[in-house]
Parts: sequence; structure tokens; C-alpha cells
Amino acid sequence: MVSKKSFVIWVAIAVVAGLIVWGITDIVVPHFCASLPSPVPPPTPPPLTSPPPEATPSSDNSGAPDSHENDIEVVGDSAGYLSLSELRNIADGQGNGSRLFFSTTTVRDNYGNEYSGAYWVSSTAFSSARPSYKVLLDEKFSRFQAVYFIKDGESSNASAQLLIRLDDVEIYSVTLDKTSRPHEIDIDVSGGNVFELEIKGFRPMSGSGISSLISNAVFHP
Repeated sequence: MVSKKSFVIWVAIAVVAGLIVWGITDIVVPHFCASLPSPVPPPTPPPLTSPPPEATPSSDNSGAPDSHENDIEVVGDSAGYLSLSELRNIADGQGNGSRLFFSTTTVRDNYGNEYSGAYWVSSTAFSSARPSYKVLLDEKFSRFQAVYFIKDGESSNASAQLLIRLDDVEIYSVTLDKTSRPHEIDIDVSGGNVFELEIKGFRPMSGSGISSLISNAVFHP
């Protein structure tokens, strides 16, 4: 049997152990935890951004998208010019027009300058003919540029004249002879539709005349 004294000793040990546990949990642990550094919160992610809206084709007041189906296709340099040769000649072909205008590959003027793609009047034309080159601009161009010159080797004392009409109104003319230097043309054709070139004083099949040519002929938007 356990003596009364031993029982008292065990009770005292249990009380002391309880006090020690209480001190550790209620005093030591809180103070230790309070001394630890506070945890750093994770960075807040940036707000999500909405993707840019898709581009929509522009439209006029009716709500229909722009259409370019009727635009003339430009086949020139980066400036967007269109060569005269890329527009169909609609002049009368029965002796007075398109059949009398021919293009050359390479030709020189009376000062030795070389050109390619120049236009001239056939020597098979009669003196009464009216060679012309007529095209439709459809009001899509603002300027016409070209070089008009006398063919290399010409010795005739005759002269040649280039006439330019826009919608049946003469807007430009120049006359050259064998001593004339190449003539640069730069004229306004804004708002015009029917554009026409006519050469007078050409060298016909019979009679006197002189060979003149037009080159570097282009239209600018």
C-alpha cells in the first residue's frame, strides 16, 4: 500500500508539472511567437486588361463598308503613277487615230538622249489624217507629265505640233523643229475625264513633215 507521505509527494509533483505546462503554453509560447517577424503578404497581381477591340471597316452614313471595286489599278512606282500605255486608246481607228499611233522600244532624240516606250505617228499615215491618242481618266488623276521631242537624225525644215485636249477643250500645245530641245510637259488634269493627244506636222506617207515622239507619259493621282 502507498503510504500517506508518498501520496502527498506524488500530488505535489503533479501540481508542479501542471504549473510548468501552464507557464509554457500561456506565457512562454505567446511571447516567443510575438517576437517572430510578421510574414510578408504576396504581391497583388496586376489587374487583367481587356484585349483591344477588333478593327471594323469604315462605313459611310448608310452603314455600308467602303468599296474600291471601281478604282483604277495603279501599276507604277511607289508614287502611284499610271503610264499612258496602260490606258486603252479609244480614238477613232479608221484613218484618224489609234491605228496611226505606235510605240517604240528604244529611240533617241535629236540631242542624243535615249528613251524607251515612246509614241510616234506612223509614216504610213496620209497628210490629211488626224492621229490622236484618247483615253478615259474618270476624274481620278490630277497631273499629266511627259517629254515631247524630235527624232534623232531629222533634217527636215518642217515643224511638229502636239495638242492636248481635256473634255474637248484644248489645254496645252507646243511646236518643235529639228533644233528644238526635248520639251517637258507637266499640266493639271484634275477633274477631267476624256484626255486626248494629237500630233500635227508629222511625216506622212507622201509630203513633207518631221518625226516627233512623246515619251515618259504618265498620270499622277
